[in-house]
Amino acid sequence: MEGMAMAKTMFGEGPAVPDYENVPSAVFSQPPCGTCGLTEAAAATKYGSVDVYVTKFKPMKHTMPTGRGEEDDSEAAGSFRFL
Repeated sequence: MEGMAMAKTMFGEGPAVPDYENVPSAVFSQPPCGTCGLTEAAAATKYGSVDVYVTKFKPMKHTMPTGRGEEDDSEAAGSFRFL
């Protein structure tokens, strides 16, 4: 994306600025966190009304048998939020 902006600036369409709107990011913390795209507030400002979908899930490592004859019943859960 930055290379494309540089090429447009140097060889054609005039000054160009890279678009970072849909670049994903990750935070390697516990629990891990990641984002991509607009926040809910920014999407509402840009597009007006937006639909928001929220779901929770249990990571696969917490649904597999532990090898001791029982499943891992921990409450570990992740969630997704889609706009």
